[in-house]
Amino acid sequence: MTSTEWTIVGFAVLATLILTVLLASFAWRLLVRYVDFVLQLPRWIVIIAFLLLPPAFVVFIAGLIPYARWVARTDKELAGELEEQMWQLFPPPEHIKGDEKTRREVAKKRRALGYMN
Repeated sequence: MTSTEWTIVGFAVLATLILTVLLASFAWRLLVRYVDFVLQLPRWIVIIAFLLLPPAFVVFIAGLIPYARWVARTDKELAGELEEQMWQLFPPPEHIKGDEKTRREVAKKRRALGYMN
């Protein structure tokens, strides 16, 4: 094969890889939406749908993996925002010395031990 043919083959492989990554990303998000949709439906509809369409159940089971990751990421973001609001409402006490990060860490450990201040 000539160099022109190898170039065409290389571009075809590269385009296929890029298309595959984009399609996988779209499928990943679609699975998350599908599982979220199924979990919001009434249980009797879900049972009937899974009995009539067994592949829908298989897709649901496969979609639990990206859904669990999505829920974990969302919970982590929410916890970070909630923690910032809690620190604004209940800042670390003034008698703890150091910069803000150190004061927060010490206050966290003290609160875990049951100290209020």
